[in-house]
Amino acid sequence: HRVVPVGPGACAMEDHIEYALKGGRFWRRLAGPIVRRLLAVGFAQRHRALRDSLRRLGTVHTEA
Repeated sequence: HRVVPVGPGACAMEDHIEYALKGGRFWRRLAGPIVRRLLAVGFAQRHRALRDSLRRLGTVHTEA
């Protein structure tokens, strides 16, 4: 992940993941949606934890 400026006194955290599932096309078709969902859930949890921590500091305003 990286933090990028988006304006005066504001920034955004971006995540980028590249992955390749092994095991051939059948395995990718079977496991791909599961892996994508697990990644989405994990990032959503991390987003909430980071947002809540920043709000507790009281110095950062967040959206969502």
